[in-house]
Amino acid sequence: MSRIKLYSVGQLARHSGVTVRTLHHYDEIGLLMPAMRAANGRRAYDRDSVLRLQQILTYRTLGLSLDEIARVLDDPGFDRRAALVAQRQAITGTIARSKALIRSIDAALALIDGKTRKDMDMATLFDGFDPKQYEDEAQAQWGGTSAWKTSAGRTSRYSKEDWARYHAEHQEICRRFAEMAADGTAPASAGAGEQVEAYAALIDRWFYPCDAAHMDRLAEMYEGDARFRSTFDAFGDGTAEFVIQAFRAYAQTNG
Repeated sequence: MSRIKLYSVGQLARHSGVTVRTLHHYDEIGLLMPAMRAANGRRAYDRDSVLRLQQILTYRTLGLSLDEIARVLDDPGFDRRAALVAQRQAITGTIARSKALIRSIDAALALIDGKTRKDMDMATLFDGFDPKQYEDEAQAQWGGTSAWKTSAGRTSRYSKEDWARYHAEHQEICRRFAEMAADGTAPASAGAGEQVEAYAALIDRWFYPCDAAHMDRLAEMYEGDARFRSTFDAFGDGTAEFVIQAFRAYAQTNG
């Protein structure tokens, strides 16, 4: 009969990377108790203890509190294997999205640094981005408006192919803005105004009714958010500032 392998608190700490103090704390709160204690009070951990610690650390990585982890692990219906499979699937999905985001960032960097002569590859440039990733943030700011309700209703039905078409149209308009900015076109010029109208029509078609007054609000939003600035400036330095000024000029003339 094989002997059960036991680990001291120090050994478990070294193997797991968790401090001895943390293991003592887990013991004190009943989250991870040792399999046995020696006569001198020293803790000893067995295979099940090690597996429980692994799951504790995994759940901590996924953002659960110690109280939440305790409730999960101590649930009589808890299936350790099923939980591990679910955790693996969640982490695999996170890794896949992270890799896709890296490809997207690399594609944008190549365009900004002039390391490629190819046209923008929409599939790569927007790979890994979830159009709903800022949904809570947007709802908190605009959730009470009719524009938000209209946009939420429309976008909830969009497929990945729909988003690809939207990004393609958005790209073309942004490219024209970038060309104007590079050529020194005045933001208040008729040509810039035509592109602002095209942008407003894009918003109107894909998200919510967008009139001249709304372009001034968009200019304010874009000016204060580095994410929007970087999106436009990826087409050429100064594009974001040109767009903001063109939006404002259009709103003043047509508002």
